[in-house]
Amino acid sequence: MKQMVRCVLLVLAVNAVLIFVGFTRFGTKAPCYEKQSEQTTVEGPLRKGANRPLAPSSEFLVPNIVHYIWYSTQSIPFLFHHMLSVLSVHKIIRPEIIYFHTNNEPNGPYWKRIQNLSNFKIKRREPPTNLFGEKVKTAIYKTSHSNIDRVKVLLEYGGIYLDLDVLVINSFDDLRRYPCAMGLESKTKACGDVIVCSKQSPFLLLWINSYLDDYQIKVWAYNSGQVPFNLARRYPHLVHMDQGHINNPNYKESDRIWGTKHYAWKNNYALHLYYRQWKNNHKTIEPNDENIRTWNGTFGEIARSILFGNASIIKAH
Repeated sequence: MKQMVRCVLLVLAVNAVLIFVGFTRFGTKAPCYEKQSEQTTVEGPLRKGANRPLAPSSEFLVPNIVHYIWYSTQSIPFLFHHMLSVLSVHKIIRPEIIYFHTNNEPNGPYWKRIQNLSNFKIKRREPPTNLFGEKVKTAIYKTSHSNIDRVKVLLEYGGIYLDLDVLVINSFDDLRRYPCAMGLESKTKACGDVIVCSKQSPFLLLWINSYLDDYQIKVWAYNSGQVPFNLARRYPHLVHMDQGHINNPNYKESDRIWGTKHYAWKNNYALHLYYRQWKNNHKTIEPNDENIRTWNGTFGEIARSILFGNASIIKAH
């Protein structure tokens, strides 16, 4: 009965969105999320990026604010690629504020370096345990709390959410002209590593409700990737799904990111490093200030571009 009521509310909510584009209220409980068939493939408005009903606005709809989320049971080192992500944001996006939401600040020299940025602000925050007054299932994976909170933070502030293994390459201004934008990771799944949304976005409300009605804690990236894809296919007028400029190469192509197989990265908005997947197979290698100078491959080129303004290998004198 409870699920039926939520489904009725969903129909009403979507109709309301079509009439009232300025929907803004976050305090009211979100309508239900309907589970998508496993047979769904990219069709209609998302097919090859053509015929999208959602057109960019002539004005910016998303504030130029960037959010990172870092939850940990203790203080742990901030790694080189984490620092690179923040520096790329500071250099390319030039946001008004970079919010670092955390319950336990990281440590180390790379953490100290980014704190010198004038627009970098630390926000104390605890992992979410409730939504709309209802208890959320206990997370299994350590990233699960941030999966929920990245949607919640954007509903509170609006702006740009980034994973800390995402390097920014070009301005996000085009993406900020949509009420909500993110990237496809494959033909049948989105990825929550980059989310650009106004806090008025109805898409976020539909998405966050899945963490109550259809939270599949044992399925990796279901709620953070499959759910937004399904919603985007069903409601293409609420979100822009980028194809090829955020999550390309994807997690199956780590050699084109970390290895010597070069990728033509300069037209991307950003590049997702998929650091954990790569690190599982390369446990003894960790990028740093020294080895990045001669790192041969896509990652090395982008890192040098961020740090030194030139992607070329730096030869020892």
